Amino acid sequence: MIFFILAGGYGERARPLSLIKPKPIFPVNGKPLIRIILKQLKDIGLKKGLINLHYMPEKIRENVKSGSEIDFIHERELSGSKIIKKSVQYMKDLSLIINGDIFLEIPLKDMLKKTSNSDGVLLVKKHTPGYSSVEVNKDNFVGTNKDNKKGLFMYTGVAVLRKNVIEKINDFSFLDTLKKHNFKIKILEYSGLWLDLGNPRLYFESNFKYKEYINDLTQNSLSNNVTISKDSIVKRSIVWENSMIDNKSKISNCIITGNIKLSNVNYKNKIITKNKIYDL
Repeated sequence: MIFFILAGGYGERARPLSLIKPKPIFPVNGKPLIRIILKQLKDIGLKKGLINLHYMPEKIRENVKSGSEIDFIHERELSGSKIIKKSVQYMKDLSLIINGDIFLEIPLKDMLKKTSNSDGVLLVKKHTPGYSSVEVNKDNFVGTNKDNKKGLFMYTGVAVLRKNVIEKINDFSFLDTLKKHNFKIKILEYSGLWLDLGNPRLYFESNFKYKEYINDLTQNSLSNNVTISKDSIVKRSIVWENSMIDNKSKISNCIITGNIKLSNVNYKNKIITKNKIYDL
């Protein structure tokens, strides 16, 4: 099977961070998210796949190893889930679909077990307002039969779909396509760590939840080539690459975007970019 990472969006909710780099390469504990996702996919046996590009495409390309078995699909205009149809020519039967701005431990083996006698599997969790809802009937199939409704769940951003389903996707959100057809789509409930990098606050919180998850006891989330002087204090902050903090600076609960030098400053709960400082 192949994978398809959806990575083309503008990330408007994540501004001002997404004005600097696209969400799929936001650093999580110092590593671009897409590298963490690709490492996980490799570890569970998936090396061949697709990544769609639109916004800042070259920055995403730079974070994917050359020579890998990954093809890029560059969209002139964003088409949402419709782009997934492009995977048909690459796939045999099943494709793993992943949103490029989330992290979780993908339970692929459990998802594949549920593909038996079904057209696919959605990984879901308890519904949270503000996120895409999935209506499930009492037989645990995704559907809209209100007389046989079991309840609402939240889509986690991970699905395994068969070729016959992907060929029918013609909506910006493929969840709308599922509602229109009589596909047998099962669900798998997920209760593990799920991180959403959707906006700056969620991104900030996700970094420290991830550090706790991997048992990293250091107090900051630092990317490559970050220098903090001995006379400066930096607490529970995210510092992107090529940044320097010196001359008795005091920084806590901040996101410092890359290629910045800070000297003798005192910031708390801020997003610090080259040109402007925002409240976090």
